[in-house]
Amino acid sequence: MNIGIDTSCLVPLVSSWHEHHSATLSSLEELKKQNHTLIVATHAVLECFSVLTRLPERIRITPREASERLFENIAQNFQMAGIDPDTCWSAVRHMSYRDLRGCLIYDAIIAHSCASAGATVLLTWDVQDFLRVAPPGLMIQEPLS
Repeated sequence: MNIGIDTSCLVPLVSSWHEHHSATLSSLEELKKQNHTLIVATHAVLECFSVLTRLPERIRITPREASERLFENIAQNFQMAGIDPDTCWSAVRHMSYRDLRGCLIYDAIIAHSCASAGATVLLTWDVQDFLRVAPPGLMIQEPLS
């Protein structure tokens, strides 16, 4: 099975202080053992970098450290899914048909990019937002559910 991963899972994956770190790490390790393909949208990687480098000072990390953590955790373990014009327009149309607006488009891009790369499930800690923007056929769930 192909499984997409959202930013809300990437941040805890690379941040041992995060409340969802253990659950996310365990879930992804189990999926990998079961030979599932893990997919991450390039947009989610960029968003994760942004979050890690702008957190409150006590937990913020440097851009170099964020880059290293992301590369170490993602490069060998995930298939990257980029946004192409068809995926972009699919997400925009989907949002317009559902009368959704604003920053939800970024979640829609992650969901549509993962679905375009073959994901049938998207793991996220923000289930409610993704249920609103996911394309038909993409199941949304929390890790370990």
